[in-house]
Amino acid sequence: MQVLISLHDVTPAHRPRLERADLMFADLGVSRVSYFVVPNFHGIYPLRHDVSFADWCARPRPFEVDWVLHGYYHLETGRPSANPTASVKRALLTGGEGEFLALNHAMQHERLLAGLATLRELGLATDAFVPPAWLSNRQLHPALRDVGLTYTEDHWFVTDVKSGARRLAPAIAWATRSVVRRVGS
Repeated sequence: MQVLISLHDVTPAHRPRLERADLMFADLGVSRVSYFVVPNFHGIYPLRHDVSFADWCARPRPFEVDWVLHGYYHLETGRPSANPTASVKRALLTGGEGEFLALNHAMQHERLLAGLATLRELGLATDAFVPPAWLSNRQLHPALRDVGLTYTEDHWFVTDVKSGARRLAPAIAWATRSVVRRVGS
């Protein structure tokens, strides 16, 4: 069995947690981890020009890191969709963190470009994007193709956005914010 390990919400806001995760992955002998980077977590932790965080990203580790763009703010900043399915997902799967769930194509495109520019400034390369809380809409895949990203994932699949090929890869998550989310994850 193959397991994809990913660490979400890589941001200076979680630096102590990230340090502990680095140590844990090394102790467990993990060979590869995807680090999901948020360029401006909640609009108050911008990575641009954060030399200390860039140094943390660049430091050597005993495992490979695949850098993945994970939203831009992580928070929903747009107007919530009136779509009933989106409303249920928003209510049950996230506490206002599904940034890409209600964004139109133009807004998704804009945030993807801004996020990729920030990662480049940090010296990080990626060909992947995973929306916060794995929540998005039908406009995401075209926006990803437009900016040259190759793959994404949701709760059930990893998808090659260029070819449309999907591989079943159910996400096993561990949420920590509330009792409901801990039990649900």
